[in-house]
Amino acid sequence: MVIEGSVLLIVIAVIFALYILLSLFRSVPQATVGVVTIFGKYHRIMREGLNIKMPWEKVTYRLSLQNRALQLEFQAITQDQANVKFATMVLYAVAAAEEDSIKKAVFSFASGQEFQLALQRTIDGSIRQFVATTKQSDILGMRAEIVDHTKKNLDEVVLAWGYVVRDIQITDMTFDK
Repeated sequence: MVIEGSVLLIVIAVIFALYILLSLFRSVPQATVGVVTIFGKYHRIMREGLNIKMPWEKVTYRLSLQNRALQLEFQAITQDQANVKFATMVLYAVAAAEEDSIKKAVFSFASGQEFQLALQRTIDGSIRQFVATTKQSDILGMRAEIVDHTKKNLDEVVLAWGYVVRDIQITDMTFDK
């Protein structure tokens, strides 16, 4: 009876040791980084592939380094009070796979949705600002100028957030009657 109890104890100890050993390893998918914190404070970044994670470390956030697209629709009013509806597509990504850019991208906003909302509001405001100084008759031929103006306004702001806007396309522009 004593031998069976000690064998059971050894088996439980071996299973527990294997669990602890296996929990030390984390796999991070390709084109993704993991942000590791210790008790809520930033500690380091896990790169793609197999990584070692101590039990007191926590992978708080996984950040994709791939390009992401955001579809936006909004309205603007021209200088001569015409209402213009815009549909745009924005292509953005993390500015660089370097630690500083990743920290900015993760910690500038409380969530990815808040970043997207801030990006949307910034683009919306920039396009509205441009359209407000332009007449309805001129606006249809100025897609490239609108995109250039918006991208110029966005580059510095978005870079401070750890991201870069790769492309902006105005996919549709219509006037309300």
